[in-house]
Amino acid sequence: MFYERLQALCKEHGVAVTTVVVDTLGMSRGNLSRWKRGGVPKGDTLSTLAEYFNVSTDYLLGTDTLKEKSMVILDDPTLVLTAEEKWFIQKLRELDKEGRTMVESTLIAETRRVHIEKGETVGVG
Repeated sequence: MFYERLQALCKEHGVAVTTVVVDTLGMSRGNLSRWKRGGVPKGDTLSTLAEYFNVSTDYLLGTDTLKEKSMVILDDPTLVLTAEEKWFIQKLRELDKEGRTMVESTLIAETRRVHIEKGETVGVG
């Protein structure tokens, strides 16, 4: 799972796996051979790759489907999510890329509508 995720991220970023691992991050080609056979990187290497691609280590390892790192605000103990908010997050995680794009577009449009109704200045995004 790890190597497949690594390959997919490289493809998304338009770079070769070898370029990222060997040239950019200065790792050995031996790592690539181990990973192709099902091995996974050690913690520091995994963290470096996750940082490079701006994804979570859990995503790289295949234990999470969300690429993005968790938002710091959600780690704030003073922020309490309602049951409805938790439900929305769970449903959002079930969507594919197209579904997430549709939800994002709707949220942006509705947020703008509410701000306009309140007489507030509306920015882009």
